[in-house]
Amino acid sequence: MANEWMMDVLADLRQFADQNDMPRLAAELSHARAVACDEIRAAASRKAEGVLCDEGVGGTLPGRVVASQDA
Repeated sequence: MANEWMMDVLADLRQFADQNDMPRLAAELSHARAVACDEIRAAASRKAEGVLCDEGVGGTLPGRVVASQDA
């Protein structure tokens, strides 16, 4: 899987947070890992259905988009 490295990095960061008494960070990293897993599955599903990954559902972009001051 091409995205395994990202999951490994998030797991390593969480382990570091646990070992260094950073429970809130560890919890956020656990959440980030779950979100990454969901996103990877969704992207794989879109790819299997023949949908290009840069196309959003209904033409929208996922997540929050902030315009630059130059826009």
